[in-house]
Amino acid sequence: MQLSKNERETISYNLTSESVKLSILLSIVGGFLDTYTFIGRGGVFANAQTGNVVLVGIEAATGDWEQAMFHAVPILAFIVGVVVAEMIKNLQYACSFRMPRGQS
Repeated sequence: MQLSKNERETISYNLTSESVKLSILLSIVGGFLDTYTFIGRGGVFANAQTGNVVLVGIEAATGDWEQAMFHAVPILAFIVGVVVAEMIKNLQYACSFRMPRGQS
């Protein structure tokens, strides 16, 4: 089925407007989460690892290694989370291509 130019433009506009709304929503939620964790959970960022990297750098530069390690924990947890998620994704991908038993 061939779509007209008008129909394609309408679909493209709807997808773009939905992605803009989603981007705004995710930005608001991410900002709230970072504000909450920074103020209420000991000065670390849960959402933006860049902030944690900056804090680690500042603390390391001033020689406060205890605080630097405190800010490094969320970064390490984030890295572990990414690695585990990739392993799960790859395992699911590999399992989806296995042939049923008895077939070769």
